[in-house]
Amino acid sequence: MDLSYLSSAMQSLPIIDLSLYQSPAELGKALMKVGRNPGFFYVVNHNVSRAMIEDVFAICSNFFLASSIDEKMQFHNGSGDLGYTALRDETLAGKGKGDLKESYYMKNVADMSKLPSLLETSRTALQEFFTQTQILSELLLKGFAKGLGLDESYLVDAHSGSHNRMRLIHYPRIDVHDIPTPPPEGSQLDEDKEIRAGIHSDYGSITLLYQQESDKGGLQVKSTDGDWIDVPAIPGAVVVNIGDALEFWTAGQLSSTLHRVAFPRNETESGSRFSIPYFVQPNDDFVLSPLLKDDEESQKRFDEVVRTKGYTSKDKITSGEHLRQRIQSTYRTSQLPA
Repeated sequence: MDLSYLSSAMQSLPIIDLSLYQSPAELGKALMKVGRNPGFFYVVNHNVSRAMIEDVFAICSNFFLASSIDEKMQFHNGSGDLGYTALRDETLAGKGKGDLKESYYMKNVADMSKLPSLLETSRTALQEFFTQTQILSELLLKGFAKGLGLDESYLVDAHSGSHNRMRLIHYPRIDVHDIPTPPPEGSQLDEDKEIRAGIHSDYGSITLLYQQESDKGGLQVKSTDGDWIDVPAIPGAVVVNIGDALEFWTAGQLSSTLHRVAFPRNETESGSRFSIPYFVQPNDDFVLSPLLKDDEESQKRFDEVVRTKGYTSKDKITSGEHLRQRIQSTYRTSQLPA
């Protein structure tokens, strides 16, 4: 992929070019470096074609813009990880009026008996996209396993794929007159009032995010210095980030970095925005404890990770329980996923 048209300023995150690595071990060294800091990176020269990505974005935008709210709500079940979620259903930061987005969660499309009509007509394309993304995720899991000194298949074996979710997301257009006046220099917009997607980390192992080539901005990553870094779209690239599970397993050696989708800052950013994340979730019963050598320094790092996630060092945390707790705190529902 030719990246020469990008200015260095736009390359806000590291770029992993998969064509440069001949084995999972070689890839693992690069992944461990970018997984520590910033915990977010682009992947290019992968197996998912630009044409396939753009086709699925066309399916995504058509579904949200052409489906009636009544049809969408027929697939609103309150589970928090399957079906339709409406505007303000979700409060990722745990505060405010609710995130200004709607979405549709899918598990492996082959296992879904019914889809909304405008997705059902594209079932084959969605299934192939899901399959190719899972193949890419397993390549990355193998690399991380080797980078951690584990057997190549260790992390893949911990992920049967049954809990992976693909999410179609629509951030509706916001009229420029509704955009709050920018706060004074050095301060931040009050997220207690409005945010497209509040500050959060992801709950699983890794997330693969597809951005539309026409994306005008919004996704931001929090740096170790506390600054918010824009993540612009690179045509054909996939944005990958570390999730909580890998941070637990590595006792903080890999970072589940905070991120958000900010409120538009100007007219250019105010239009409808679409994104497609693919969440790679471990098997429910997998315990989120360090996989590496258990020494005093590792235990200190793990205790700090546990504390920042709201647990105590005595808690035995499984992947499934962590997911359910996070969903319960994020969505305005008491129903938990099965």
